[in-house]
Amino acid sequence: MKVFASHKVVTLQELKEGGGKEITLKEAPSPMCKDHDEQLKIFCFDCNCLVCRDCVIRDHAGHMFEFVKKSAPQCKKTIKENVAPLKNIQANISAATREIEMVEGEISEHHKAITGTIEQSFKQLHEILHKREKQLLDRAYDLKQQKLDALGAQKKGFTLVTSEIQGVVEFVERSVENATDEEFMSLQQHIQQQIQEQCKKHEHINLLPAEVANVGVRVACAEGIADFCQKRAEVIVLRGDPSKCTAEGPGTKYAEVGKSAKFTVHTVYQNGQFCREKQVVKADLNSIVGNSIVHTDVSSKGSGIYEVTYTPRVRGRHTLIVKLNGTQIAGSPLQVFVKIDPTNLGKPVRLIEDIDHPFGIALNSRHELVVAEFNGQKMTVFDKDGKKIQTITSEK
Repeated sequence: MKVFASHKVVTLQELKEGGGKEITLKEAPSPMCKDHDEQLKIFCFDCNCLVCRDCVIRDHAGHMFEFVKKSAPQCKKTIKENVAPLKNIQANISAATREIEMVEGEISEHHKAITGTIEQSFKQLHEILHKREKQLLDRAYDLKQQKLDALGAQKKGFTLVTSEIQGVVEFVERSVENATDEEFMSLQQHIQQQIQEQCKKHEHINLLPAEVANVGVRVACAEGIADFCQKRAEVIVLRGDPSKCTAEGPGTKYAEVGKSAKFTVHTVYQNGQFCREKQVVKADLNSIVGNSIVHTDVSSKGSGIYEVTYTPRVRGRHTLIVKLNGTQIAGSPLQVFVKIDPTNLGKPVRLIEDIDHPFGIALNSRHELVVAEFNGQKMTVFDKDGKKIQTITSEK
């Protein structure tokens, strides 16, 4: 085909056999100008468009332009540099996504642990309740048996008394009905004696039941258990307690300019246990003298422990502010003194012979050395080369 006249063409079989290995992509031709039938090889920066040579002369005179071959590489480089922040955002989002997935896994693990704790706690509670239930049932049964045994013994006693009395009653009735008058009269004294003996023997017999049905139960634990379940058994969100967290290590007291210092932060829940899930720990080192603020790197070491590292830039006193979830921990802000290695002090200053017992030195806003001299009560100002500029005495 005409359109493929300048192309390298191979058959499918040749391609399968490796005939296409030497094929190289042919550079696409530049687009054509619709007005001048010429290739658009020039880029006009003022109009932000591709143009041909004739367009430059006729319509873009005085504009800033350059050949595409020359301008494209620099433009590509600029675009690549401009896209770098997007790649950083993309990388940060990817890292944040991984962090979220890690937290999701931790939440699932925590849920599993919480479920096990709840089940185990209530299993123990059920066992305690069942044990106490059996104790109460056994106690109720024992009380019932004691009362029934006492009433049974009382009934047995009544039966014996009734039998004894029945024997006397039957003897009397038989004597009255069957004995002759002579026989009855001869026995009447004995009969009277038997009746009196029985009456005397049983006239004060206790006829009231030996026991009463006063068996009851007092289960005051029901309300206590309900109160326990409502107030003392609940699923809570554990949060780090800044007031119980501590910062420990050399980096909380002193550091050295240009050298890494470190310390550890121990994060604790309200219940005193070390935090299991990740907390937001931040720390800043602020110079008291100047406006130097040193941000820190925080890394988790597990078990609620975080390592904080920083590298101070200026010497002198600093305040170290440590926060947990946006709130300062116990002891924060901490006082840190940043010193400088004597070997890094540089060349010694040139001696100035005419200073009279220097008491203190300082730099003014023009970076001039101001020396307070103890004897003579005067201030002497020197330039950076040690040349005396001005002397101010106490009289002035």
